[in-house]
Amino acid sequence: MTSQLRIASVGLPLLLLACGGGGTITQTMPNTTTCTVTLTPSTGYVTTLFVATVKSSADATTCTYGEDGKGSIPIMCNSTIEATGFQAGGVGDHALIVTAVGSSGTGTCTATFTVLPPGDMAGQPPPPPDMTTTTMPSPDMTGTTMPPPPDMTVMQPPPAPDMTAPPPTSLDLHNVQLFNNPTGVADWPVTTMITDLEFTNNGVHVEFGKKDGAGSWPDVTPPGWDGPLEYTVGFAEFIGGKWYGSAAIQYWRGLDAMGGNVAVDVTSMGQCTQFGNGSNCQVAKNWYYDGRWGNLAGYQPATGEIVGFFVVAGNLRGVMDDGSQSPVKERTNVVLIPFPPASGAKYTF
Repeated sequence: MTSQLRIASVGLPLLLLACGGGGTITQTMPNTTTCTVTLTPSTGYVTTLFVATVKSSADATTCTYGEDGKGSIPIMCNSTIEATGFQAGGVGDHALIVTAVGSSGTGTCTATFTVLPPGDMAGQPPPPPDMTTTTMPSPDMTGTTMPPPPDMTVMQPPPAPDMTAPPPTSLDLHNVQLFNNPTGVADWPVTTMITDLEFTNNGVHVEFGKKDGAGSWPDVTPPGWDGPLEYTVGFAEFIGGKWYGSAAIQYWRGLDAMGGNVAVDVTSMGQCTQFGNGSNCQVAKNWYYDGRWGNLAGYQPATGEIVGFFVVAGNLRGVMDDGSQSPVKERTNVVLIPFPPASGAKYTF
């Protein structure tokens, strides 16, 4: 079942609507940015899937959302977004909180919804069993030994992942299948760490310890080029249960950003709304657009989807040997972030 979140502007200084099983509550406050949030339906979710049309008062410049008070994911204040399972809760009551910030202040809008247990959602596939309530017998400390617990791997499927836990913030590059890059990149030493990652209309801006100054990575001039490159930015996506990636975006020394706005539709130049394979958006069309990139080709991550970024010394795009265009054969760590909206985002580590 698809849940829909709609945020619409109102004519009062602030209209705060909490829409859920309990009805609608309206409250007026002075000198505050306005927004509303409606989640439909309020019950019957199998998983948490948000498809949202976002609107707010004219002075709203920054909007974010989170579930049950966990996280703050940036979204555009006037656009359509989709986020699947980044902070999804299990069976029970939950709250989706949207915050809009503008010149007149901050407005917060809340909607409650309920994920029903198995058997309560007619016509819907049941969610995985909640293994967190399973109680195993413990040994009798008086000296009598209780029978061993049954083999749970035979009697029932493994528990579903705990989606309420904080998501990981890093990724081992050995767990990523790389395309169109040298062999053994995962084994290259991590000699510097990513400290900042920013997404703008011009592309991806990254900061790391060996980018500038003494000790920075040396330049290399690829065959046929008139000038040198310093590093290549890599991107990893989780597709069909596996991580795939490629370092393909080339940077010369002093270049601020590259790769364009990663979250726009390349035709409308607005917020991307077509995710997955066959998308018409920036990553699918202008980053990994043909068979050289294997499973990455034509795939666009959704807003809020967890993705990975890393940086490698030298030029790696289309280099299929052991790294002949990387003088030092070094790289950064891999950082995991929610994929940004077209309005941009900045992450500091």
